[in-house]
Amino acid sequence: MRFLARLPPLLLLLGSVSAGIGVAVADDVVVGPPNLDCAEDEDAAFVTVRGNVRDCSWLRDKLEVDGDVDLVEKQCEGTEASSVCRVTCGTCGEAIATDTGVSDEPATTVAEEQEQEQEEEEDAGADAAEAGSLEEVGSGLDVENDGAEATAATEPPSPTAAPTPSPTDPPSPTAAPTLSPTASPTASPTAAPTGDSRGRPNVLFIPVDDLNNWVGYFLRHTRKGHPQSMTPNLDRLSAMGLSFTNAHASSTICNPSRTAVWSGMRPSTSGCYDNKDYPWKPFVQEGLNLNAHFKNRGYYTAGSGKTHHSSQEGMEGPEKIYTSEWSEYPKVVKKGRAAGGYGPFEGFLSEVIEADKVLDDDDPDYHTVSFCIDRMKEDAEKKRDGKPFFLACGLVKPHLPWVVPQRYYDLYPRDTVQLPPYVTTNQWKEWDEAIMEDLKDVPEYAIQRMANPDKEYTDILRMNETRRWEGAIQNYLATIAYLDMNVGRLLDAFEELPQEIQTNTIIVLWSDHGYHLGEKGHHKKQTLWEECSDVPFIWVVPNVTTPGTICDRPVDLQSIYPTLCNLTGLDVPDHVDGDNIRPLLEDPDAEWDGIATVTMGRMNHAIVDQRYRYIRYEDGSEELYDHDNDPNEFENLA
Repeated sequence: MRFLARLPPLLLLLGSVSAGIGVAVADDVVVGPPNLDCAEDEDAAFVTVRGNVRDCSWLRDKLEVDGDVDLVEKQCEGTEASSVCRVTCGTCGEAIATDTGVSDEPATTVAEEQEQEQEEEEDAGADAAEAGSLEEVGSGLDVENDGAEATAATEPPSPTAAPTPSPTDPPSPTAAPTLSPTASPTASPTAAPTGDSRGRPNVLFIPVDDLNNWVGYFLRHTRKGHPQSMTPNLDRLSAMGLSFTNAHASSTICNPSRTAVWSGMRPSTSGCYDNKDYPWKPFVQEGLNLNAHFKNRGYYTAGSGKTHHSSQEGMEGPEKIYTSEWSEYPKVVKKGRAAGGYGPFEGFLSEVIEADKVLDDDDPDYHTVSFCIDRMKEDAEKKRDGKPFFLACGLVKPHLPWVVPQRYYDLYPRDTVQLPPYVTTNQWKEWDEAIMEDLKDVPEYAIQRMANPDKEYTDILRMNETRRWEGAIQNYLATIAYLDMNVGRLLDAFEELPQEIQTNTIIVLWSDHGYHLGEKGHHKKQTLWEECSDVPFIWVVPNVTTPGTICDRPVDLQSIYPTLCNLTGLDVPDHVDGDNIRPLLEDPDAEWDGIATVTMGRMNHAIVDQRYRYIRYEDGSEELYDHDNDPNEFENLA
């Protein structure tokens, strides 16, 4: 059992993650040799740490003091984020002079070293190397219509067009775009930014909210998914490239998950653990996010919808995004009932009101896709002086409320809806017994903090007369179908672009976390179990991914930042966590010893490999599941 043999180092990994000390923070601490005399000058007792941290206690060992080191405040001046810690003597309780103040000598030294390395690279002909890298990434493309006149995308499908797919019939794989297979840049983290990005691939980036593994490709290739879910356009995207069936969110709630993807830093590095840690900006220095990295290297960066947590206000909500990191980011459009606001739990704890009056273009997601279609057309019309685009299309559905046009509900008649796999009867007394049987070997901490059996969300599991549980599943499936329609509109427009754009564009679709629909007696998110961390993760990379391929290797969403940098020939910043998964994109069966790490709150973590899921909670309690023999995680082996 290879996983069990690796448990000691994995436990060590969990310990380092739980400490909450980011590598970038630890390496950039501004400290000098401590002076253990009590300080006459109170200011001398303060140590400034680069970045925003939640705990300064780890500085005790670094400063070699036996007193306390407490977080005083977080600061942000321009693009410089820092934290101030106060050091006190363990004997007298007075301030200790550390001789550190706010010295920036280490940072200056790093900058000098980088400048020196840069000069050495230039002396060695770095300019020629850069030109060669650009040629590999861009000019090795197989362009069928090179020089062809740009054509505009056709209008999106009619809002009244309803999907009529079979969940068992996958689409035929389409021809793969053809980025040069020889382009495998391994840029140094110290590589200088460049404003000349011509020839680099475009990126179409599609974050989705609250989408679990109820997507067609999961059902066809694993024992996961929902047998009634119909997602022809997500399956169409899957057929264009490579899809992961063992990919996991870095956190299982929106704010820390999205902060982790965009910043490249795990929650244990940034300190952003929960939706309560919102706004996220105090945890991430301006200029570190993925879109900022691309913008600083010559990309046109545009976004719409929910990319970062609660970013729908765009440039009009500067407290929710760094406006300097985007070239363009409009506020979302709402129409119809959406403009007036739906009930927050409509379709979940209550029935949908007048679904027959809801239109496709009422929802902001429809207009988010329209914006992205327009920006792709602009690229086809060569309106941006050769700049490649990084285009983020942030789709909110299937997040609550589950309100969509009536025809999507009609796809899943309520009296035919299938409940989670462990439920074999609609006799509710027996179901309650099944839930208790499922939870009997789960630690009490997990029952109270993760399953939350006493929350109002679980009431729907007992409302057997109104069949609200079946209604919740019906409405979630319907909202996924609405999402799928919008993905189809985006793909239709993409496939109308000139070949030189299609064959030079990377597409990445990911969900910020999964979702429970009654498994382990839980609804919604915020757990470390499979239903909540396992997410759709699809890559289409010209001439790197093979159409219609599936990869079951364990990965997490921290891989996005370093992998996109690699594929586009950009440097990977020093602060970025995560693995470059390009080897798996090229060969899904490649040897892989990576694992996925999932966090839900401070010191609550799961690690997933090819076969097992191991969970360790803040109180030290544990769970271990063997997915080969127990894909539903019924039996805790810990």
